[in-house]
Amino acid sequence: MRVRLSHKAEKELVRLNEPIRGRIVNALDALEYVKPKGDIKPLVGSLYSRVRVGNYRILFLIDDDEIRVHSIQPRGQAYKGRRK
Repeated sequence: MRVRLSHKAEKELVRLNEPIRGRIVNALDALEYVKPKGDIKPLVGSLYSRVRVGNYRILFLIDDDEIRVHSIQPRGQAYKGRRK
């Protein structure tokens, strides 16, 4: 599968400090496998899933042969506005 970052996710990734950015890039690389690895869970009431990387969450959507990353945010901010 191919991982594609949204414009928002790209901006969030660039703003992170180097150690956490490296860990997130490694997690994004791991998502490219046929069966993604890591702490992955679907979000309740949403089409998105998330990967936990320390205190950060990567929210993504699996679409056919592509993984579209929506955002990369700290845990406290990642889920705000997601539940209805």
